[in-house]
Amino acid sequence: MKNIFFNAHHAPIGAFSSFTLGFRGAKGGLGLELGKPADQNVFIGLESKKDGYYEAFPFFKGVEDESARYDIEKATAEPKREVIVPFENIGRDYKLCSDKFWVDDITYTIYSQAASVPDPDKLQNLSEFDTQAEKKYILTPKKDKI
Repeated sequence: MKNIFFNAHHAPIGAFSSFTLGFRGAKGGLGLELGKPADQNVFIGLESKKDGYYEAFPFFKGVEDESARYDIEKATAEPKREVIVPFENIGRDYKLCSDKFWVDDITYTIYSQAASVPDPDKLQNLSEFDTQAEKKYILTPKKDKI
């Protein structure tokens, strides 16, 4: 069986940020100017057909019912129950510009932009740009071209 749980970094072109998702646990999230994944819980799910808990894709650490800490009547030795339970039998389809997860009747897809970078040696009129910084500037995405 193929392992579908690996992190993928979904990043806007030209930004030092990414939305990382795919590995079990709190190993993803929105990272701005980080050199690694954000290590955050990411909750993508829904309320279960059975009352009292939620089901979600497994991109979080265990979440227990913390309301018992504040409710005197619930302060008995009753074991803590998880409020959010990870889905089982998840599917994944990872492609160049999309990352799709599904289970039963819920599907979650992340779309990422991909674009080719022109070879600076083959660009026309490159000779009018003198410095390396100017050459880098012409290769950055422009609002009107995205």
